[in-house]
Amino acid sequence: MSLFRYKGSKVWTMDFMFHGQRIRESTGTRSKTLAQKIESKRRQKLEEGAGESAVVSARAFFPLQLMIGSKTRRADSRRKPY
Repeated sequence: MSLFRYKGSKVWTMDFMFHGQRIRESTGTRSKTLAQKIESKRRQKLEEGAGESAVVSARAFFPLQLMIGSKTRRADSRRKPY
């Protein structure tokens, strides 16, 4: 279990690896014991496969979004301001 707080933050953040992908999420709580419970539940959901589809879909969506965004940015940057 890897819990930490960013400097100046009062909320605990979980950070761990799952199937080669880094999972870093806020627990949304100030209590370390509650944050540990939240992290263990998150890991359990990932192991059961409930969260795995979200991780895979986000991984598949991100490169597509980059391709779409880069094409529109190039077209916008070539426009003449007149």
